[in-house]
Amino acid sequence: MGNSLGFIEIVGMLGAIEACDAAVKSANVELVGCELTKGGGWVTITLKGDVAAVKAGVDAAVASAERIAKVVSYTVIARPSEELGKITPDKLGQPKEKKDEESENKNEKDEEKVIVEKPVAEVKKEEEKIAQEKISPEKIAVEEKVAVEEKNAVAEKKMEEKHEIKTAAAAQKSTGTTRRRRTTTTTKK
Repeated sequence: MGNSLGFIEIVGMLGAIEACDAAVKSANVELVGCELTKGGGWVTITLKGDVAAVKAGVDAAVASAERIAKVVSYTVIARPSEELGKITPDKLGQPKEKKDEESENKNEKDEEKVIVEKPVAEVKKEEEKIAQEKISPEKIAVEEKVAVEEKNAVAEKKMEEKHEIKTAAAAQKSTGTTRRRRTTTTTKK
């Protein structure tokens, strides 16, 4: 597309998204990447295109992002050296052959992960299915009946305890442990 690169470092992903949107809309640039750096929440945006377009895109991105986030730094590199591809080989200047090999290797690794993860998921589903099949409706009915009976037994025991407490209280009142004052009333004639 072009022979110029633009880089913008912004604190926070939201500001980076705003900057990417502004850059792409304002100039004929290609968004090469948006990468989270290590620490501080910094995000590096990489743009590619003609020198004038990249300068316009970077300026628009910085102006837009400064409204909602902190722009740490930005630069435009006109006609970057091919050696620059060595420090950012996955995004810039790498021959297509190497990219194709890497993408094939990545696809093979992804397929291996699927193969490893898929049987585990299937095994869990099969175990759950077997467990559900083992519990017959009759067994469920018996278990529910037992649970209800246990619940009733606990309720009866509580009722008995309450009855015993009431009986003990009534017995204590009848033995006269509490005294009542007798009062006599006189009437005037």
